[in-house]
Amino acid sequence: MVPSCEESYARQRAQDRACLRPRWGRRTVAGFAFVTVWALVAPVSRPGRTVSCEIGLARAEAASAKAEAKAKLQKGAQLLQEGEFAQALAQFKDAYELVPSPKIFFNFGIAYAGLGRYSEALESFEKFTAEATDASPANLSEAKQQIDSLTGKVEKVTVTSDRDGASVSIDGRSYGLTPLAHPIYVDPGSHQLVVQDDRPLLENFTAFAGKEATLVMRFNAPEEPAGGAAAGATGAAHPDLATGVTPATSDADEEANNEARRKLHRRLRRASLIVGGVGVATAVTGLILHTVGSNKYDAIVNDASAMPAHPYNPSNGNYGTFEAAGVGLIVGGAALVGASAITYLLNRDHTPVEKGVSVSLSAGPTGRFGLLLSGSY
Repeated sequence: MVPSCEESYARQRAQDRACLRPRWGRRTVAGFAFVTVWALVAPVSRPGRTVSCEIGLARAEAASAKAEAKAKLQKGAQLLQEGEFAQALAQFKDAYELVPSPKIFFNFGIAYAGLGRYSEALESFEKFTAEATDASPANLSEAKQQIDSLTGKVEKVTVTSDRDGASVSIDGRSYGLTPLAHPIYVDPGSHQLVVQDDRPLLENFTAFAGKEATLVMRFNAPEEPAGGAAAGATGAAHPDLATGVTPATSDADEEANNEARRKLHRRLRRASLIVGGVGVATAVTGLILHTVGSNKYDAIVNDASAMPAHPYNPSNGNYGTFEAAGVGLIVGGAALVGASAITYLLNRDHTPVEKGVSVSLSAGPTGRFGLLLSGSY
């Protein structure tokens, strides 16, 4: 059985006392000399033994914390396999509090990704690759692949301000003080940005996957003109707030939006042409039915000898029905053609028309000459 620190200390004291017992004879002087040395050394040696005990206790506590953290990591890994990402994340956080190793950031990333919290997963994997330099090459490679995959699932938001030292938070989570060293990863959806100095600046924004945006928060925003509608509305609702936010719209984003609109217009034009073709076919079919029904009807009514074996019976109205159906198809086809023509015109590519005025010399039917003024606006 290993004696405790207190027992070792007591045993050492007993041995020291034994050394102080008087020895008569030749060793009396030596005994007094030892007592003198002990009186000088003892006050120094006792704290040394106490420090050694404290170090031993600290090492024992560290070993216990490491074993407990390992058990929590194993439990979290088992929960990951069962799909219990929230519970696994709680186990990993407890393990990190016991032993704050940067290698646990990898576990955080897996759990956050399973929960759909892609921005926090991306942050965790980046911390892992940056701080866990002694991690295994396989885990580092996997983390880099995760970073490449998650980058397209979040929006990268750059927050700037005209004041340094202002606190920045999004949806209640703090990201430090301005100027921020890095952009903020935000999951797609609606969010609220708060920049706090002597007063809070608020901005609601919507994030999109794979996009980048810049939000500029101005505490010293220029004043609106007196009587302006925007100034009146903002001042009445929030007299102590000034947002001054400039959402980032890059040339690439604008071109992407324009290309999306052009694709939509092309699809609508193609659809209008198809509908127009169906309308023309419908109208032609109606015209044929109307013509055949009308001719047959007139032939039977006006020429009783046309079908002597099968006299026309006005009650069945077969050819009259053909004639009426033909009229309906003609009207429907014309409506389809008209709708397709309007759709095509509304979605055609608009070519800018130069504005201007032109003057030309013209001759009238009576042989008189004059000036013709024309223009486009």
